[in-house]
Amino acid sequence: MAVTRKKIRQAQAKWTPGNEPALRQGEFFGDGLQRILTEELQYALRQVERPREEMHLAVHELRKTLKRIRAIFRLIEPDIGYYICRKEIHRYRDIARNVASLRSLYVCLETIKKIRPALPKKIAGEPLGKTEKILRSQYESLLKKKTEEKEVHEIIRQELTLAYQQLEALPVLHNDVLIFEKAVRNCFRKGRKCWRKVARKPGSNNIHELRKHIKQLQFQLQVLYPLLPEKLGKPLASLQKLARLSGDEHDLYELSQLIRKYLKDEPYKKELLFGISRLILAHRKQLLPAARKFYNIKSKKFIADLGLRKITFSSEINLKSA
Repeated sequence: MAVTRKKIRQAQAKWTPGNEPALRQGEFFGDGLQRILTEELQYALRQVERPREEMHLAVHELRKTLKRIRAIFRLIEPDIGYYICRKEIHRYRDIARNVASLRSLYVCLETIKKIRPALPKKIAGEPLGKTEKILRSQYESLLKKKTEEKEVHEIIRQELTLAYQQLEALPVLHNDVLIFEKAVRNCFRKGRKCWRKVARKPGSNNIHELRKHIKQLQFQLQVLYPLLPEKLGKPLASLQKLARLSGDEHDLYELSQLIRKYLKDEPYKKELLFGISRLILAHRKQLLPAARKFYNIKSKKFIADLGLRKITFSSEINLKSA
């Protein structure tokens, strides 16, 4: 059977759930969030204990987990209150900042491997090889510093342990669909507002801000996906594509910034940056139409299409384990 372009687009648009934290069928909202937050914090604590040779994986998984936790708190913000939510979000943001520079260098090294085939041979060979060597030296130096800094390591462990212990102090959650419907609508609305800024001025900083809203909405819908798989699959597929494109664009931008920082007077620096800038523009050429299509509806219509009000829970559940 011949495969048409339409069928290819449909196949690419499909979203398949993996091991993302999510509510379960028949699970009370409060119980489910208690389980998810507990499991996520336990997973984050395990990353702190990984050996040095797995540090890059530990940092990646830790930062990703903390982003998911922040997205969950934004999901329940209309219920537990703005100030409690902000306090928790800032807690996890500050923990992640301890390893942000290490993660940035490692991602740039991985980006170099990805872009080598896409660059002209003139700069993909020795110039890119020298750049990789310089950045790897910076990464190894920072990695050694971070692994030897017991204080930083201990701070992260203590903060995560404290956060884990304080889960039970959170207020009572009500199983009202309007609560998390409001949170999802706010997240989409903020993303739509950010998209309008990107449309006017599509710079890397604006795109990175948009990516934050894309990832938050993606994490929130993943949590709710098992309860409405027939409705949430399509927007999750779109968000996955937007997250990938905006993430690749940001990785290229970060690489260009590190090249400016660490490569001083190398003769190939200007040409290398030009090659990377062309790749950034190519990613934006794909990202901008996809983002325009996703955000080209009002938040009220987006929420109505999700059908979140079809989800039902019992009246009230405490975040404390039953």
